[in-house]
Order: sequence, then C-alpha cells, then structure tokens
Amino acid sequence: MRAFWTMVLLVLCCVPAVTWVHRDDLGRWAINRTAMSAPDEFSYLLMARSIADGQGISTLGYLGRDTFYPPGYPLQLAAWGKAFGFSIEAMHACNVVTLGIAALVAFFLSRAIVRQVCRARYFSDAIALLTTALFVTNWHVLETAIFVFSEPLFMLITFAWLGLSLKWPKWWMSPAQTAVLAVLAVAAAATRSAGIVCVLAMLTFVVFAAIRERKAVTPRPLAIALLITLLAAAAYFITLHKVSPEKSPFAGTNTANSYSKQLANGLTDGGRLTPKRIEDWPNLAVHVSNLALSHAVDAAESFVPWYRDVEPKAALLSAVGKAVLILALVGWLGSLIGRRRQIALLDVYIAGYAALYLLWPFNMTRFWSPLLPIMLAFAGIAVDLVGGRIAQTRVGMLRLAPTTLLLLGLLLMLSVQELRLQLGFYQRRLNYVSDSLARSAATIKKLSPDASNTIVAVAGGDEHFVFAWYLNRDPLPTSPRPNARAGNRDEFVKDMLARLLTDRAQRGKRLFVVSYFTHGMFGDIFRDFDRAYPELAAQYEIVRVQQHEIISATWEVRRRDQAK
Repeated sequence: MRAFWTMVLLVLCCVPAVTWVHRDDLGRWAINRTAMSAPDEFSYLLMARSIADGQGISTLGYLGRDTFYPPGYPLQLAAWGKAFGFSIEAMHACNVVTLGIAALVAFFLSRAIVRQVCRARYFSDAIALLTTALFVTNWHVLETAIFVFSEPLFMLITFAWLGLSLKWPKWWMSPAQTAVLAVLAVAAAATRSAGIVCVLAMLTFVVFAAIRERKAVTPRPLAIALLITLLAAAAYFITLHKVSPEKSPFAGTNTANSYSKQLANGLTDGGRLTPKRIEDWPNLAVHVSNLALSHAVDAAESFVPWYRDVEPKAALLSAVGKAVLILALVGWLGSLIGRRRQIALLDVYIAGYAALYLLWPFNMTRFWSPLLPIMLAFAGIAVDLVGGRIAQTRVGMLRLAPTTLLLLGLLLMLSVQELRLQLGFYQRRLNYVSDSLARSAATIKKLSPDASNTIVAVAGGDEHFVFAWYLNRDPLPTSPRPNARAGNRDEFVKDMLARLLTDRAQRGKRLFVVSYFTHGMFGDIFRDFDRAYPELAAQYEIVRVQQHEIISATWEVRRRDQAK
C-alpha cells in the first residue's frame, strides 16, 4: 500500500509539467512560451528589461508612463533573468521543478498536521494526498508556473518553514527564526502580495505557538509580530511611493476614467464606434474592453493560455476543494462545540486565517493556494465529525447548524466580493492595452504618413474574446464572439482575414494589422500564415513590421504582385 501512495505522490509532483505545453489557436499542441499572465507582469518585465539595460526602473520609454508597483519584484526579475540568460523556457522549467518540490513538501506537511489533529492515523496518508492533489491541480497554483519568478519559490519556502517548525517546536521562538521571518517579510512586501500572505502565515504561527507554550498572551511574541508587520508595511509603502508618487496611497488618479470622459465627448456616434483619428484607438480599446467586461468569468480563463484545455476538470476540482474546505471548517467548529476541549494552536490559527480572509478578501482568494495544504489538512477534524465522535447528541447538532449556515453565508459574501474586485482588476488592465495600441498607432503613422491611403485594422485577441476590427471611419459589422468550446474560432479568424484582405488590400492600399498580446490569437495566426491559410497566402503576404516589446505587434499585409 505504501508503494502505491508513493507512486501517486510522484505523479502529483509531476503535474506542474503540464504547463509546458498548450493548444495554440490553430488547435495544435505547442510549447508554452508565455511569460506573464496579467498586466502586472507586463510592467514587471518592462522594468526588469530597463534595469538590465542600465536605464533604471522607469517604464516611460516603453509604456509612456511609470507604473505604480514596488521596485523589489523587477529588481528580482532582472537578477533572475540574467541568471537564466532571459530565457523564458529556462525560467519556466525552474518554476515547474520548484512547484514539484513544493508539492512534495506540502504532502509531508499536511500529513504531519493531520496526525496532530486526528487520532485515526489510517486516514493521514489519504488526506495528505488529497490535499496535495487539490494543491497541484488548482489553477492559481499552475498559473504561477508561467510567471517568470517569485510565487513558486515563496510557496516552497512557506511549506518548508512550517514543516521545520512542526518538527522542532523550540525553534519557533528562536532569534534565528525571528531574523529569517523579518527578512522574508520585508522581501515579500517589496515584491508581491503572494509573498506577504505566506509571511503572514508564518507570523501567525509564531504568535500562536507562543500562546500555546506559555498558556497566555505575553508581550514578547506580540512585539515581534508588530515589529515585523511594521517593517513589511514600511518596505511596501516606501517602495510604492518611490516608484510613482502619483500612484501611491497618498494620492491617486484613474487613467481609465479619463478615457471614459473622452469617449463621452463624442467618440461614439449613434451607438457605432467610429474612431476619428489613429490617436483615438486607445480610447476605443478601453470602450470596447468595458463591453467585454460583461464576460468577466470567461475572460478570467484567458489569463492562462492552456486553461481552456483543462477547464472542466479544473472547475470540478475547484468545487471539490471548496467543499472540503467548508467541511474542514465545520468540523473544527464542531470539535470546539461538541467536546468543549481547550483551544489549541491549530484552532487559533484557523481563526486567524479566517480573519485575514475577511480583511483581505481579494488577495486571500487569489493567493490562498500557498496555504491550501494547511487549510485542507484540517479535514482530519472532519473525519472525526463523520466518525460520530463529535456532536453526537441532538443538542450538539442543533448548536452546530446555525454556525454552518453562518459559514456558508460568509463564503457566499466573499465570492461576490471577489467578483467585484476581479472586475476592478480587469479595468486596471485596460491601461496597458491603451498604451500598447498608442505605440502601434505611432508606428503605423510613421510608416504611412498619408492616412488617406492607409487602411488600418485593429485586432485584439486574448484567447476568449475579440475586440473586433475597425477600418478608419468605415468599421466592419461587429462579429460574434468566437466560442472556444465549439471549436469555431479558427473559422472565425479565417473569415475575418478573408474579408479584410479581399475587400480592402486588393484596392492597392496598405493594410496594417495590430495585435496586442503577441502570444494571443492573431499572433499565432500570422506566425504560421502560409500553413494555416494557403489560399490566402497565395495572394497576400504578411510582413512583420515591428514588435512593441512584449505587449503588441504590428504586421503589414500586401498583395504578392505589389510586393514584387
């Protein structure tokens, strides 16, 4: 039996390797060369490139403005990128290996926690494997593999730190541990919120361990926790203010709102989007993007190119994970009510995690994956509940029911709050699209000064929705959003290309196609145009004009007889 569990564990540790490949927009399996999955990553990579080139941290030369993210992460990226020669494949491989090791450590950590809270050790291996499986198949976890750096390493550090703390309890309050925790807190605060969540998990263990050992709240652990929290907050706000004062917590502006005001001043005409000038494209992109926000749930999937291939399985596993989480929390509450036992370290830790969840709902839901093994390991308490050892009396069950309803209501409220914050996250993302299209417009204007002889098509493809095409003052009718699950996306793009090339380029005018997110739909199409559409390729030639760093690219389409 132990050999079987070992084989299952090894298979689970290999799951992150699935992020190495994905189905491209032509339906073929290809190596996943995506280096980012959110607008944050755009700015981080641009800042890292600027640092590596010796130009400082400013992104004015790339985006036309500075970003408001702390400089710790791009500094980290610049150093990490140089170590790997700025190879996306090499950094991706490192993340995959790191996640595999983190899954192995998570298994042993989960098993240790289960054995502490559950007397029936027969279930410890099975529950630990379930926890590990839910961890490595969670799409937030797998998403970190295509980040360039940070999250997988923070997960591994968190699991290893907690495992060592359980193995050697006296180390919890040692000066060495305090020093390590302080350094990690400052580093996490200056980089990404995922690291902050991990450090908060360690911090709660320090405080609650002291409470457990001394049977009372003493000043020392609270002072340590307060000091580390202040150091982390200072690192975050100082670096945030240093990068871009106008985007710091002390003053702020909303670029998207200014675009919306410009749109209200006449960019739309009778419900039809009619860009009057090339310079209006960024405003137009924001307007169309706001319309696309109605598909926020589908758009969320587009952050990971391969996610649509595993979507049904991921949705099922996510539902199972939430069910187990609810069962674990209910079991914990039942253990307190039914047995009236003394509150221990793990009980207080669950309460602390729930408080963090309430105070920081978005980041706790998006970055709860590093703590997933810890939370789901409390399913061991739920085993006690199912076994009938807790709340056996009718009175005990009646006392447990209101708590369960309250917990379900709380989770529902947090889900709604998360959706609202996700919408705000997409709104922020539009700024990058606008800057990207503005740079593309400048390139086209430089290549073809006579705008009257230039037909321009703006293509925005982000895996699941298309912004549509706009040809100066004569826009094509808005085409339906391609249905990725129906497999008609290839036909949709082919139809759009055929209409554009046949109706416009044959008139002798130069046709430019702009695609933001170069790894997206149209980028894949143009890179393999000859093989994808041989009929069109026989008449037209697609020439790469310029790639605008990592955000967008512009192609010029010409008839082959004109090119000769």
